[in-house]
Amino acid sequence: MNTKLTLSVDQDLIQQAKEYAKSKGTSISKMVEEYFLVLTSEKGSTTKPYSDSPVDKLLGIVNEPDLDYDQIRFEALKKKYNL
Repeated sequence: MNTKLTLSVDQDLIQQAKEYAKSKGTSISKMVEEYFLVLTSEKGSTTKPYSDSPVDKLLGIVNEPDLDYDQIRFEALKKKYNL
């Protein structure tokens, strides 16, 4: 059952979200719903439906439970930005 939800969000951000949703062929409501699903899912989940990060798109491809994806991403970004 769907229920209406009222949110207060910056007007510029709403416009950006509308444009993003349109470019992805979805709605803001669907994006928010999927985001809430990600937030409330189990901690180990790697599902991030609206991530544009190449690293995020690769998460979950390798089935090795001992890998620390956050650490791998951190190291890659550190290397990329010479930190």
